[in-house]
Amino acid sequence: MAGIYVHIPFCRRKCEYCAFISFANGEVLQTEYTDMLIKEAKARAEKNRALVFDTLFFGGGTPSLLKKEHFEKIVSVLREEYDLSALKEFTCEANPDSISKELLDFWKGMGVNRLSIGVQSFNDKELGAIGRVHDSKKAIEAIKLAKEAGFENISVDLMCALPFQTKETLINSIKTAVSLEVKHISCYQLQIEEGTALYKKYESGQYLEPTDEEYIDSMHAADDLLESFGFLRYEVSNFALPGYECRHNMNYWERGDYVGLGVAAHSLEGNARIGNTECISEYMRGNFEASRDIIGAEEAAEEELMLMLRTSKGAPLSLIPSEKLSMLKASEKAGLVKITDKSVIATQTGFDVLNQLIINLLPD
Repeated sequence: MAGIYVHIPFCRRKCEYCAFISFANGEVLQTEYTDMLIKEAKARAEKNRALVFDTLFFGGGTPSLLKKEHFEKIVSVLREEYDLSALKEFTCEANPDSISKELLDFWKGMGVNRLSIGVQSFNDKELGAIGRVHDSKKAIEAIKLAKEAGFENISVDLMCALPFQTKETLINSIKTAVSLEVKHISCYQLQIEEGTALYKKYESGQYLEPTDEEYIDSMHAADDLLESFGFLRYEVSNFALPGYECRHNMNYWERGDYVGLGVAAHSLEGNARIGNTECISEYMRGNFEASRDIIGAEEAAEEELMLMLRTSKGAPLSLIPSEKLSMLKASEKAGLVKITDKSVIATQTGFDVLNQLIINLLPD
């Protein structure tokens, strides 16, 4: 099975931390962008006729800002050009400020069965610090509205290490999400990217980054609390009730095939990793593809090891190079991994130092 990702790069306003390819006030570009995205989808379909797709994911940006006629046109072409006969998960990302009953009813009628709502925090001071346009009240209302519209599979994005955030405020945000009976919670660490408005505030000393110890303490508290509510940390930043893991993202981490459509989207088609242009004007001229790398068996194995170690399934033991077996045993003794007959699985402590753990286990 494979997945399709559709990038919708429009936002109402650029968040202060955002380094993704997205554009504020992009309404005038929607029609032209939709036409070019459809052109790309049709061009890419021929090479992917053998694939059966079980997930479809509209991300961004803010897909909930896409006009209904454009959304319908894109989905119609995807159903015509790609084999979606086994489609099980159709996700749309949405921001609380752009969710309405009309939109939810429309999406449901189009077959969307999973929502990923970008809340980031239920604390208004933290939301203001990162430039979000909604407040906590609006976020709660949006989730309740989605439930009333019949969406059962709802994911909420939260962030850790926000300005003004403490372990206690993070825990309160998690408790709020759980009380709203969402099925999936992502808890991502704030990345302070150079060139963003937030980066300048940190550089000037307006905000202070938490220490590694403070961040780890907060994530351990979040992990323990969510586990007590029945949520499994099935990936380093993602928690779900049993059966509600994101199939689309699991396909990424298991290194399955996926087709990425839109500006800055990426794809993995067999042994080819494809990157689309990040330049919107180039994309609008039909110059979609910016890079194509052919991946050999050795590199593919390394990628699988890196990706699978992020998950609760762990990586196949067979992927560990023979010269790294002593390092693996040392990692087990240090409590960073547990080793089964077939797998290497990172522990909570291993997740704390995951990047270094991966480096230690990759071939020299």
